[in-house]
Amino acid sequence: MKSIINQRIHIAPVGFEIDRIVLPAVEMKADLVYLVIHDNLANDKAKKYHTEIQK
Repeated sequence: MKSIINQRIHIAPVGFEIDRIVLPAVEMKADLVYLVIHDNLANDKAKKYHTEIQK
């Protein structure tokens, strides 16, 4: 496992935009991406974007 000092970590809230999260993570070669999502996925209107971003 890599040292945390050498990792590029991205933290992004999921909304209604895919490129805002995916493009910077890919361009900056993120080692790890944390997605911040609504705590109640059943009522989350951005659920389909969350699923697409995970791909």
